[in-house]
Amino acid sequence: MKEKFDYSLQPGKKKTRRLCRDKIRPYVSVITPYYNGSRYFAQTFQCVINQTFPWFEWIIVDDGSSPREHEYLEKFAQKDSRIRLYTKANGGPAQARNYAVERSTTELIVVLDADLGGSTMGKMFEKEFPDRHFEAGIAEA
Repeated sequence: MKEKFDYSLQPGKKKTRRLCRDKIRPYVSVITPYYNGSRYFAQTFQCVINQTFPWFEWIIVDDGSSPREHEYLEKFAQKDSRIRLYTKANGGPAQARNYAVERSTTELIVVLDADLGGSTMGKMFEKEFPDRHFEAGIAEA
């Protein structure tokens, strides 16, 4: 049996990987609805950027945040070429997710809320499937 992940370490507290400046072909779309979420977003940003799998696009939908919050998001979006930032009138997280899915260029989509960081999704899987260990991978034909 594999060891359980230690969520107390809070992944994303610091940046461990380089930002991407090159254009890459994504295999996975990470979609994030955002509404005035600056309190937790920096850690979520680090969690995504620290991933060892670099072939993703990150579609962030600003769902009607304040101008100050939008400026905050723009600073992050300018740091990495894989981030695509969209703005729309507030319609709620489900509408923002659908908006992101419509703009996705991949068939694989991962939903990540702006305030989750990286550990909450793993905790959800562990709660639903306590006897299983999940790993992700990509296979090419």
